[in-house]
Amino acid sequence: ELDIYASTPILTWMFLTLAILGGASVTIQHVVTKSYEKSWVWLLGLLVLVLCRLGYLYIPYIRDYASFLGDNITQWGYIQDVLSTGHFYIGNYYPITHSLISQTILITGIPTGYLANLGAAVFSAFYIVVIFLLATAVLPDRSHQLLATVVAGTVMVVGEYNVFLIPNGWSILMLPLL
Repeated sequence: ELDIYASTPILTWMFLTLAILGGASVTIQHVVTKSYEKSWVWLLGLLVLVLCRLGYLYIPYIRDYASFLGDNITQWGYIQDVLSTGHFYIGNYYPITHSLISQTILITGIPTGYLANLGAAVFSAFYIVVIFLLATAVLPDRSHQLLATVVAGTVMVVGEYNVFLIPNGWSILMLPLL
């Protein structure tokens, strides 16, 4: 395949886009009508946003791409260094990320490539949850909290950081948690 977007059926992209619009619409409709105070259906809208985000981000791996970015492979190498030697390479600027992933691999037995590829998308979905928690702590009005979460869920906020193991990208995704 030369182009994942052209080779993936158009219906896949259409259904994911429609699901995102549907999830956002459900939540926004509850905000506009103030029915979020009486019902928890808006939570289903947010769940659809998270699941669709994962769907978009996992398409390359569902299509059986191993990886398609150079830095991602470099990060795998750093993880392999930690796993095989028990030490960090002197030029490793993100030892905490590589240590965390290495420990997860040792505990769970999940292959490096699988965990490195899929972990970034999980962080991206977690980002939406963290934005909701941050909005809940900062914004006093529930409608503003929900709208902030919808915006975070519908926009691919930091591009390639959502898909690849790029430690500085993971720090951007974790920033709202801090």
